[in-house]
Amino acid sequence: VETAIAQSIDGFEGDTQKAVRLGVRAGVLDVMYTDGLEGQPTWDGTYQWVSSSKEAQLERDLAGFIQEFSAMPNRWPGIPLWNEGEHQHEQLMRSLEGPVGILLGSAGTGKTFTAAKVIEAVRDAKKSFAIIAPTGKAAVRLTEALAEIGVNERAVTAHSKMGFDGVAFRRSISEEFLFVDEASMVE
Repeated sequence: VETAIAQSIDGFEGDTQKAVRLGVRAGVLDVMYTDGLEGQPTWDGTYQWVSSSKEAQLERDLAGFIQEFSAMPNRWPGIPLWNEGEHQHEQLMRSLEGPVGILLGSAGTGKTFTAAKVIEAVRDAKKSFAIIAPTGKAAVRLTEALAEIGVNERAVTAHSKMGFDGVAFRRSISEEFLFVDEASMVE
């Protein structure tokens, strides 16, 4: 962690451990430990993450929401199989194991195509759903990408869906299914 901090601050030659401790004490940095596969390994086999306090709190909040929703019943309709690749099939099956589905993969691996198939199945099962993206540009691009695949559904921004007026969100999401594109960009 200290090496990464020193490398990110051009010319920094100070005590990086002290800098991290001061950042944590000042409330601008947060340190989290997980048993995940990424991050900086610590002496006890856990992994250490350093981030801004705001981002760390958002991560904890999101993890809490996912944990809360994961306790709900699984309501995914039957998803018809198509001639997907092995990677897509594996990701699809993993994402639909519980009530919260998360499609992972690098660019070009078929996440949008796979999500479109799930959206089609939800629509065909007559379930209510919304498709949101973090920005207007992302919503337009997602709508275009879905149309190219043959799914004519419109994505909107999370802010417009929930009626953000510049101060607060004025509407809750009432749909049974929520598809969020580029979730890593959402704050």
